[in-house]
Amino acid sequence: MMKNALFFFVLGIITGVMAVELFSQIPKRHTIFYDGLMFSPELLVIRFGDSVTVYNNSTKAMEVAAGKHENHKNLQGFEEKIVKPETTYTFTPLEKGAFDFHDHLNPKKLGILAIDE
Repeated sequence: MMKNALFFFVLGIITGVMAVELFSQIPKRHTIFYDGLMFSPELLVIRFGDSVTVYNNSTKAMEVAAGKHENHKNLQGFEEKIVKPETTYTFTPLEKGAFDFHDHLNPKKLGILAIDE
């Protein structure tokens, strides 16, 4: 009887560890908010395969762009977009690394997106 209890206890632990591992591999959705003054969070670290939604919570249109102003970078999976007030733009980066992003219409407003394994 004791061996059965120990077997099921160990089986439960193994099953739990496998479930945690599987759950950690499910792509997640992240949101960056823009209020016209700043991005929040200003630094977002995601895993490769996760998606990012930029939510323009300001009263003016913004143009989300990758890279520093004047030196825009081509980030696979991302397109430079105008995002109207109270609307969103969602993308899934297709490359790893750290990338600056900004509002091209107000280039002093910067953020960083880091894509890790």
